[in-house]
Amino acid sequence: MATADNSRDRMEQNTAPRPAAVKGGLHIPGTDFYIDPAAPLPEFSKPHAPAYSAFQAEGNKKFVALLTGKSVVPRFRQLSTVKTFFSPSLQQFHGGGAVLWPEDNIYYYACVFDKPRGKRIMDSPKDDLNLDISYEAAGKPLLTKFIEPAIQLLAELHKHDISHGAINLTNIYARPDFSTTGVLFGEFLSAPHSYEQNVIFEPVGRSLADPLGRGPAKDKHDLYALGACAALLALGKNPFKGAKNGEIIARKIEQGSYGALVGRERMPPGLAEFLRAVLNDDLSARWGLEDALKWMEGSRMTVKPARATAKAARSFQFGEHNYSYLRSLVTAMAKTPNMTAQVLKDKKLLQWLQRHISDKSTIANFERHFGSDKNPGENYDSPSLMVAHATIALDPDAPIRYKGLSVMPDGFGNALAHAVLHGEDNAPYLEILQYQLYNYWFEMQHIHLPDSAALVLEIEKARNFMKQKMVGRGFERGLYMLCKDMHCLSPTVRKFFIRDAAGLLAAFEQMAEDGKLPAIDGFFDRHIIAFLAVHEPQVIEPFLSLISSNNAGRRLTGLMHCFAAIQRKFDGGPAPQLIGWFIRNIRPALERIHDRRLRQKLFEQLQKMQDTQSFDTLLNVIDNPGVINADRKSFFAARTEFTVLQNERMHLQKLLAHRHTLGSDKGRQTAMLVSLGLSSLMILLSVLSYYHII
Repeated sequence: MATADNSRDRMEQNTAPRPAAVKGGLHIPGTDFYIDPAAPLPEFSKPHAPAYSAFQAEGNKKFVALLTGKSVVPRFRQLSTVKTFFSPSLQQFHGGGAVLWPEDNIYYYACVFDKPRGKRIMDSPKDDLNLDISYEAAGKPLLTKFIEPAIQLLAELHKHDISHGAINLTNIYARPDFSTTGVLFGEFLSAPHSYEQNVIFEPVGRSLADPLGRGPAKDKHDLYALGACAALLALGKNPFKGAKNGEIIARKIEQGSYGALVGRERMPPGLAEFLRAVLNDDLSARWGLEDALKWMEGSRMTVKPARATAKAARSFQFGEHNYSYLRSLVTAMAKTPNMTAQVLKDKKLLQWLQRHISDKSTIANFERHFGSDKNPGENYDSPSLMVAHATIALDPDAPIRYKGLSVMPDGFGNALAHAVLHGEDNAPYLEILQYQLYNYWFEMQHIHLPDSAALVLEIEKARNFMKQKMVGRGFERGLYMLCKDMHCLSPTVRKFFIRDAAGLLAAFEQMAEDGKLPAIDGFFDRHIIAFLAVHEPQVIEPFLSLISSNNAGRRLTGLMHCFAAIQRKFDGGPAPQLIGWFIRNIRPALERIHDRRLRQKLFEQLQKMQDTQSFDTLLNVIDNPGVINADRKSFFAARTEFTVLQNERMHLQKLLAHRHTLGSDKGRQTAMLVSLGLSSLMILLSVLSYYHII
């Protein structure tokens, strides 16, 4: 996630006055760059991102802008870090922003990079190399101009907790005189990790996953890709020229990665040592970045021999083909779940494994659900779930394969985000969560994966949130938890490619300036609330009950509190247009004030604050605790007095309702008392007269 300083800079840029138009250029908001829509650069384009010439208003240097975000989600979280990162071996990133492309009237996220020197070493994975070299021709420069700079680059990126994830010969640039100049490794921000990687440059397990479901590349994955590139450069040709992905994977399974890439070609000892170490198909034996650095410094390193792919003495017939390699068989099984389910039920596969496969750990995994004492037909309602369990058990290095999906657990979020981005059916993804196939995948692993516990916990949290229906929870919350790079998909702000709370405030300020703010009940939908709850919970959760209220006044107050919290967190980015809109529509928020004269006074005070840039200043007027409490006390006192007067009024009304008899009871009582008094007086006088007292 971007730091507060980076987010504040972006807020200030996005809300700053727009620069004057430059002839022939489309401005990229938040930067001083312009794109020339009439100057495409097909030699730098990518399948997911067309390239165009970019420039600055001042200066003659030319840049390349890649238009991404339509088909894939860029690595938004790493933009700010990579922008400040410099290496002579890496294509420099200068900034980016959302642009409305005139050709198709669609918003893209434009990423600006240095224009690469030289040309791509390979135009496509099916082509041959553009450089007419081999190791003998290149000599030592292959190490000094390619391998060593690449290792140094990966080490520098690692210090920033970043991996490349796009090292392949279609993304590496060089001049024809390769032996005297270095190479430039292309950008990696415009697409998710490993999305651009052809199976040539991926280990077998990851190459079996969908490109969007491979998950983040680790240093061993980058080194594997580097080794594959170095092998092709040393050969001076592409041994897989014209081959399909399935053919390449099959050759790697049968021959091992080193054998498939290098074949019988003899490599100089130093290069051969490096290639065998980084192309090792056993992840635990493959060199990591620390090993590569030691090797580069001249230390003697141990290269563990690659574990040979076991070939069964007798093949297994599946469909119309016979398979001698278990991994090839499992790959075919994953594609035909109904046929595979039948094979699992009749136990023929179990018998073949026990007789012809020597990997006892894999057989033990398989027997947990498909042993001789198990009945898969009764234990599974779904053939797809049965096949998913079986393929994971038999090939734990491969991805989760379920109903046409093929995803690594740590690539699940990116794959789900892609499905949502394109409106695809997400039911299979939800079923993977429901059946907890990610948990099963980790249980089947032969080696301990350090990040497994944290990843499972995060997926479980997301799964639980998806079960809840309340605002701030639900599917949207789980989506943003699983894919932290996903920008906010609310229809209100989707075109702005919002990556954090600061960007959200800047987007609403821009909409206020353009006069395109939504109605108050459409300000924050489920997507915006869930997005903030994941990325900046402290600015949304304390005010969630207000924002989700059906009362317009409470909703207005909650929104202002949220925007004020964003301004405080990101150090006061101004929002005068948005605040002006709230002031003009403030009356519902003042309805909580009981004193009408005070309410009008506050309204008039607010109308004089049109130039205010801080939401806190606004809240000091409409949500001031002292004013609110004093108004409440006055209201309670007035209500008590009103109650007393109301009771007296009701009593008088009751009496007046019987005014024809009003006073008769009192009169009778008075007459009786007068009569009693007179009678008593007469008796007293009589007694006194009798006794001659008077």
